[in-house]
Amino acid sequence: MNLSVILAAGYGLLLGSLVGIEREKRNFEENATNFAGVRTYSLISFLGAVLSVIGVDALTFIGFIGVTAVMLAAYFVSNRNHDTIGVTSEIAVLIVFLIGYLAGQSEFVLASIITAMLVSILALKEYIHEFTKKITRKELESILKLIIISVVVLPLLPDEVVGPFGIINPYDIWLLVVLIAGISALSYLGIRLIGYKRGVGLAGFLGGLVSSTAVTLSFSKLSKDLPKKALSPILFGLLISSSAMYLRVLLEVSVVNLGLFKWLAIPMTVGALVLGVFGFYFYNKNSEDNYSLKDADYGINNPVDILSAMKFGGIFALVLILVSLSNQYFGQEALLIASSLSGMVDTDAISLTLASLSKSEITERLAATGVVLATTSNMLCKCLFVIFLGSPTLRTKFSLVVLLCVGLIFGYTGLWIL
Repeated sequence: MNLSVILAAGYGLLLGSLVGIEREKRNFEENATNFAGVRTYSLISFLGAVLSVIGVDALTFIGFIGVTAVMLAAYFVSNRNHDTIGVTSEIAVLIVFLIGYLAGQSEFVLASIITAMLVSILALKEYIHEFTKKITRKELESILKLIIISVVVLPLLPDEVVGPFGIINPYDIWLLVVLIAGISALSYLGIRLIGYKRGVGLAGFLGGLVSSTAVTLSFSKLSKDLPKKALSPILFGLLISSSAMYLRVLLEVSVVNLGLFKWLAIPMTVGALVLGVFGFYFYNKNSEDNYSLKDADYGINNPVDILSAMKFGGIFALVLILVSLSNQYFGQEALLIASSLSGMVDTDAISLTLASLSKSEITERLAATGVVLATTSNMLCKCLFVIFLGSPTLRTKFSLVVLLCVGLIFGYTGLWIL
């Protein structure tokens, strides 16, 4: 017990010192005088940890009030002598006390996360101010919309099936809406920070690790108003996101049932390689990295397109109903049909379901065939998205690469049936 108390207090001391190091270094760089440095922040965190370990709420409250009083006194003295109005360091003091308290409660993970966030905010002062100067009113509104639909609306939705069919989960469907809008925002942010070409590519790959279908929708709409010379990075983003999808599916099903790896390793790897190789080919061809989002010619004027995301959420719900009705009326004989239908909007759910069933109820070969059909229908569905929503220039190239990919996979998968 004594050792755990010492460790908790020591950990609180360590976390406080990290914040103090950042503050003292900042003061040195700016040639400023501040009431708190490494020792002060360390002691304040240590105080919070010790009071937390003692476990007397009254003492903890008195300690917090005392720290607050010292902080206020230091602030007024600093404001009078240096004519400053910033309260960053003073607020950091209060947070450091709470970090120490959490460490004393053995909440080491939470205390570490808060410390990392606090140090990051303090250390990135210049970047935050620069970002604030450059952000536009429209971008700010888009950020607020994304926060509302993700942090406010999403938690309020029931995470259970509702409706006459017992299929629709409002939380899951709205989560997909948030995901699509988030990918749109991620690509926009990436373009602003690291340039058009690299930003689109990064957003495509990271988005593909979560939902390549959402990436396809976002990028297809994005491409429609872009000039021809700006489309190669978009095509790369489309292809690399689907390449990541194949690798993601292979990993998911192998975790649930390792026996499926021997069936799916080759087709999933072939799909990832074909899309990835062609993606990098287009990435390095006929594209530049000097596009400005302020140029109306590029058509990127809505960082978070919530309306389009909501439309896809409705389509997703409709397909879920069709899949359920198919299973209800045709039974297990329609498993492969259901796999194809499910794959149109989501490969993860059907792939994980088949992997689970393959451990006891169906053969691994049948499950692997269903996974191949799901990923194939998903790729063909993406072709339709690009054809109907995207730029005409993308249609032929994307469709040909996808057909080549699907053809090679089906050629290999046909050996299972024969």
